[in-house]
Amino acid sequence: YAKLLGEAVSREKGEAEKFRFDTSVEIEADAHIPASYIPNESQKLAIYHRIAEIENEGDYDDVLDELIDRFGDLPRPVDNLLKIALIKTRAHKLYVTELEANQQEVRMRFLPEAPLDPMDFAALLQEQKGKLKLRGEEAPVLTRVFRKGEVLNPQGLLVQIGDLLGVLELRLMPPSS
Repeated sequence: YAKLLGEAVSREKGEAEKFRFDTSVEIEADAHIPASYIPNESQKLAIYHRIAEIENEGDYDDVLDELIDRFGDLPRPVDNLLKIALIKTRAHKLYVTELEANQQEVRMRFLPEAPLDPMDFAALLQEQKGKLKLRGEEAPVLTRVFRKGEVLNPQGLLVQIGDLLGVLELRLMPPSS
């Protein structure tokens, strides 16, 4: 409801959302809520819904605190699920339409109409000294290939994705108005 309310307020102020698109995220990591953590199906569905609505670090922290308060320490799959939800919202703010990651690489496809400066991409590639590759078909596709042994487990992969998004946010994030 908060999201709908925010959209309504933006429309009233004349602030039309310039781009509407979905961001899909596929990451090789065990990410779910086990029945041993939340046995009640309706509670589990409500929590999945809350996780899907994470839009920033504050939301992430709120859901994390709520889960720990209500159900105890997070099992690894729930921790992964929360981190992936935050990754998805961060990627969306960078105009990423698809993010796919495994222990060999991370690949991001950007919205073709995104207001991203090609010079920023060029500077990013220069700064990262061969770690990143950019293909430009219909939409820019940025790939980060990992060296052998650089990513040993799903948690390390999530950290690497978070670090990459941090670099992209610094270099590519459109200035806030």
